[in-house]
Amino acid sequence: MKRIKDIDLVKWLKFIFLGGFLIVILYFLYSVYNYNKNSSGGGGTMDNVFEIVPVVGVSLLSDNAINDKARQLFADMADYGTLNSTVLSHFDGVYDTDFIRLYNAFGSPPYDNIGGAMLGFGMPTTLTGWLKEELSDSQYLELKEFYLGTSLF
Repeated sequence: MKRIKDIDLVKWLKFIFLGGFLIVILYFLYSVYNYNKNSSGGGGTMDNVFEIVPVVGVSLLSDNAINDKARQLFADMADYGTLNSTVLSHFDGVYDTDFIRLYNAFGSPPYDNIGGAMLGFGMPTTLTGWLKEELSDSQYLELKEFYLGTSLF
C-alpha cells in the first residue's frame, strides 16, 4: 500500500510542476502579445528609447526637481492600486519642456500589465506608456491634449 501512495504523490508533484511551467509560459506569451499590441499606440515602443531634446519653451524646474518627480511617478505607479489623483498631481506646474525632461528622466522601466513593476517582469515602457496603462482613458486623453506640443504621446 505504501508504494501506491508514493506513486500517487510523484504523479501529483509532476502535475503541479507542469501546471506551474504552463502558467509561466502563458504569462510570457501574454506579456509579449501586449507589448506588440501597445507598440503602435505610444506605450512600450522601442523607437522612443533615444533621448528627446527639449526645444519648446523655457524650462521652469531644476534637474533635481525633474529627477525627483520621475522617481515619485515610478514609485506611485509601480505597485498595485495606483491612485490616479496622486499621479496627476506630479504634473502640476510641468509644461512642455519640463514634460520632455521628465519623460527622459523616467526612462523605460519594464512594465507588466498584471503587477506594474512589482514582479520585475515586463517590457521596457516609456512614461507615456506607463500613463496609458495606469490612468483612465479620459485622464490619459486630458494629459495627451495638454502636452500635445511634445509629440511624445
